[in-house]
Amino acid sequence: MKKLLARLPHHIGLAILLIVASIVVVVADAVADPPDPVDSRDYVGKDAPVDAASLRFEDPELNRRWLALHACIDARTDTSWQKFPLRRIGNFIEEDACIGKNAQRGCSGGNFRDSQGSRWASVSTLHYPQGWPSVFGLNVDLGALPEADGVGVHLWWSEGGKSVVGSSLDVTFKEFAAGALAVQLSLGDTAEWTIGETKLTVTAPGTRAEVLGRLLASPASLKAEGLRQLDALQSRVGEALQKGEVVRCVYGPYKGGGIPPRCERREPIPAGEQPAELSKLHKRLDAQRDLLNRRSDALHAALVKLYPPACR
Repeated sequence: MKKLLARLPHHIGLAILLIVASIVVVVADAVADPPDPVDSRDYVGKDAPVDAASLRFEDPELNRRWLALHACIDARTDTSWQKFPLRRIGNFIEEDACIGKNAQRGCSGGNFRDSQGSRWASVSTLHYPQGWPSVFGLNVDLGALPEADGVGVHLWWSEGGKSVVGSSLDVTFKEFAAGALAVQLSLGDTAEWTIGETKLTVTAPGTRAEVLGRLLASPASLKAEGLRQLDALQSRVGEALQKGEVVRCVYGPYKGGGIPPRCERREPIPAGEQPAELSKLHKRLDAQRDLLNRRSDALHAALVKLYPPACR
């Protein structure tokens, strides 16, 4: 090569050297930076990716918490998890990660969040199409279910969700025994029970952050908060039945064709049927109280592991 270049005019030889050098650089770049692998998974929102830097949060504090939660989740999930990038799903701007059976199909489809061994972490904000890229609200959706018998927990916390999801807190504990769900207990900013056409609700004292703080404080605090919420719900349902506030539909005749009969009028639950309704409630609440009394340590440990101080 050197002998060949020596026989050529200086300017031609120099040009050849520059061309060869350029080819070497291009080849080296190709080797050093291979293209990203194609994502062959099929999941909701894949066709609507979002650049996080383009988002404009209405509330700077929620923006700070959103970034902190993303960093926390990234630190707690490794390559064994399925990670789905930030994307638009309806009004949601969501990024999530999960591990468990069929996780490659998404973190919320089918019965994934009811299956033992499933774990997931999702942080999202919201938008209205006409206001894009302005976003609002913060949704935290975390869950971990045991692979064998034991307790699991699912945390949903929404702040500033406007007309899309509003604001709410729900911490659902699940105890599995003999490979099946044995007891489920939901605690949060409200507790509900439905009889007939009437939904009865009690509200926990304090803000959502304060309620969650009491659940996270200690096993004793979690147990006390849970028992207080269950007692309040039992009192509310008993009082509503006594006062005739609980109503049911009286349906007209079925006329065929697969069309449900029409609700012709609503009337209070008769006094003779009230003990049966209360018995259903007491059976559910007794099992939930028993769970709190037996497993408050395990429930608290599962919740703190799911939502550690670094993520708050």
